[in-house]
Amino acid sequence: MRRLPAFVVLLAPSLLAAGWIDADIEAPLVLSEGGEAELVAVAPEGADLAWELTEDGLFDDGEQARPIFSARDIDGPGERYVALRVDDGEEIAYRIALIEIANVRPTIVSEPPAIARRGRPWEYRVVAEDPGTDDAEGLYVHLAELVAPEEMIVTDEGVVRWTPTTKDVGVHLVRVLVEDHDGATTAQNFLLEVVDDTAPFSPNPNPMPAECFRALQPLITVGNTNDPDGDPISYFFEVAEDGDFEGTDVVASPAVAPGRDGRTRWMVTRPLEPGGIYYWRAWATDGVERSAEARGALCIQPDETKPDGDDGDDEPPSTGPIDPRVRYDCSTGGASPTALLPFLTLFAFLRRRR
Repeated sequence: MRRLPAFVVLLAPSLLAAGWIDADIEAPLVLSEGGEAELVAVAPEGADLAWELTEDGLFDDGEQARPIFSARDIDGPGERYVALRVDDGEEIAYRIALIEIANVRPTIVSEPPAIARRGRPWEYRVVAEDPGTDDAEGLYVHLAELVAPEEMIVTDEGVVRWTPTTKDVGVHLVRVLVEDHDGATTAQNFLLEVVDDTAPFSPNPNPMPAECFRALQPLITVGNTNDPDGDPISYFFEVAEDGDFEGTDVVASPAVAPGRDGRTRWMVTRPLEPGGIYYWRAWATDGVERSAEARGALCIQPDETKPDGDDGDDEPPSTGPIDPRVRYDCSTGGASPTALLPFLTLFAFLRRRR
């Protein structure tokens, strides 16, 4: 038990001596922390009243007959003394009442997100209030044992975090516990559904899946796509001499943000060989799932070769795509430029099937 407040000790002689005035305090014996209660002064009619409700001994907390006592900022379990001074013009009497302050469980005022997606971080910041204090740092958040997925954690800041995997797809019961420093605990139970993540749609080659370029570092373009779940997406490109994209010659892009004009572009970062024929592929990802690939082929015009029908008077542009239908030698071995026609036929067939 705590020591008596100083003002109670000082009033002790007065309490013993001033007993002739018929005065008393009607107050609850127990009040929950954060609660309020009406006090009633029992005193002669016309007597002057002065209340002491904060234990500072000043008796400046009201002069009414029925004041409201608040335990909003009083942390239970504990006790609080209230006092009444009664002056009938001839005598002054003091009365004291002791109110027990009971501890109350914290209240969780936040709501968790109801859906989590496979492979994506899910988090829930638990917000709780303790009626006995405004200091939420005194609250301890944790998970009920065996009533949460095994990999789910709670940070020191009271944030519940989890990244579900394929085995977690389905509905889970989660119980979050919040405990104050006096041991009072409250629980929040909720169902958390883990849904599968859907891959973005495949990007489309734009404008053709096979092109010839004069530039040694051609610009590959695909049409933008989207994600069925509405997730932000990024694009990746690869260029290689081998259509399996397994050799050491693969040139790969970093993540490329979607273009704002409906098309996404990537310039090959390493010069390709003049007269070479290359394969390229591109895909979109939402960070978890990867789309089907868009594929194509490209060739680089040899240094000494110009399209058929060029009289040689005008130099060709140094950059930019050449119409893949223009016939010119696109290999160092003198093979016909019609080597790209099978690619055009194949991709046209695949595009019709989509």
